[in-house]
Amino acid sequence: MCKLFDLIFCVNSDCLFLQFNVLLLLSTFTIVHCTIIYHKKIFDRPVSCPRLFKSLITCECAHDNENRIGIDCGSRPIQQLPRSWRTITHVYRNKTSELQQQQQQTVDFYSHSNINTFTQSVVYLNLSNTNISSLKSDEFHGLYHLQVLSIENTPLNEIRAHSFRHLTQLDVLRIERNLNLIELNAYSLSDLHNTRLISLTANGIRIIHSEAFRNTHFINKLDLSDNPLEVASIKCKIKSIEPLAFFGFNQCSNLSIVGLTTPIEPQSFSYMIKIKTIDLSNGHVTKIRQYAFDHSEDIGEINLSNSFVKHIEPGAFNIVVNFTSLNLRANLIRHLSRDVFENITAQIIDLNDNPIQCDCSFKWFLKSTTLIQASYLLPDTCAGPDGPNIGLRDEFKY
Repeated sequence: MCKLFDLIFCVNSDCLFLQFNVLLLLSTFTIVHCTIIYHKKIFDRPVSCPRLFKSLITCECAHDNENRIGIDCGSRPIQQLPRSWRTITHVYRNKTSELQQQQQQTVDFYSHSNINTFTQSVVYLNLSNTNISSLKSDEFHGLYHLQVLSIENTPLNEIRAHSFRHLTQLDVLRIERNLNLIELNAYSLSDLHNTRLISLTANGIRIIHSEAFRNTHFINKLDLSDNPLEVASIKCKIKSIEPLAFFGFNQCSNLSIVGLTTPIEPQSFSYMIKIKTIDLSNGHVTKIRQYAFDHSEDIGEINLSNSFVKHIEPGAFNIVVNFTSLNLRANLIRHLSRDVFENITAQIIDLNDNPIQCDCSFKWFLKSTTLIQASYLLPDTCAGPDGPNIGLRDEFKY
């Protein structure tokens, strides 16, 4: 078994840093690649976790020659975090053994050191497989330089407002496979800045309350997708997204909620500034309500393929002005209604594999093809009334 905080690219599958998995590499390659190189063999000099932090007494702490600290509480029976990370002073000693003394000289940098020196040096915190059930407001206040936080497979059921406030250096936040986490409360994921990845995959999230992401800016990717092995589990389905759930969630590039199982209500995805792509594919959406994407002017791509979309209300996409692609492939859309599609500004609208009816609702489209700016991708044939070829206008009877 490799050392606790050894090189990410170690060949031993038990190495802790394999939690920076392939998905993380693919989704945030540029910044995470730098982080991986930056963390190469850094946490190989064990020190005792401060005894004043009684809740961390079973955790393991280690640092590198640049005094960056990693804390591993993974699979420890801890139920809560320290009441404060900002206690004024505390004396603690380095953990040494004969083997460690043979391999390296005893490190005494932190002996008789201020506790704040310790907490402000922490860049990695692993809380996976612990008994943490709740995160209180300002839970991590004092860990100003924390870069990676992992909370996976725990009984976590509550994230209170502003739990992650003051984590100004956080690059990666993973809250995954916590099946008791049913709701994201207002402000629960607020106040995060420059975090490259927020992964909330495979939890039990059913409801995202209004302003859950208030004042969270410059996020490269927010992933709310389900674990594919649990798609059929009702615990892993999002029950509702309240209006303005993402209000104040600014400067995010990509939003992924694959497997969404709720109609998209008015203003569910409103006021998301700088969003470029939204992936809502492979769900059970059925209906997209009016003003669903109100005032999210920078959206470039929306993917709603394979989501059982049957009904789209007029004005559902009207406010989205910088569309390049609207993917509605493989849904249950029957009518190409003028009041729905005429004002959509997407350059490409993909309606392939939908049961399009070539009835009167289709007539406006045939007469206006020279005026329509978008390129429509349509099925080869109509689903009814007689199933003629969509490209042969003369075959339509009104």
